[in-house]
Amino acid sequence: MSGGRVQRAHRVTAIFHDAELSFDLARDATLAKLAEQLSILGERHGGLPLAVNVRVAAETVSTQAV
Repeated sequence: MSGGRVQRAHRVTAIFHDAELSFDLARDATLAKLAEQLSILGERHGGLPLAVNVRVAAETVSTQAV
């Protein structure tokens, strides 16, 4: 059996007046990058989000039988 680390992206959900959108955010992304993405989405959905939820991805260990 061999094990390896699996790096998953963080998951962001932004709630706007007219939509609820979810997207992946790179593990090395900064708050500035998140704010930029939310601003771009806000231009399409009528302003800043009402709420933002960020699920931080934990590092997992992958095991595979050899």
